[in-house]
Amino acid sequence: MVEIPRTEDFTAEAVGEQVLLDGPAIPCSLEPDRAMHLADLLTDAAVQAAGQRMMSKSS
Repeated sequence: MVEIPRTEDFTAEAVGEQVLLDGPAIPCSLEPDRAMHLADLLTDAAVQAAGQRMMSKSS
């Protein structure tokens, strides 16, 4: 697994009818619906990970 310590190094912007996600060694272009799906996946995973972190800190 690759750990990305600095999210500030990533950008996401609309370029025409595509969403361009750019970061260290992972530039990619996505259709808008795929970009929203990826955002949903990232949000869900982040919420789950944050919950696990909170639970482990409270133990």
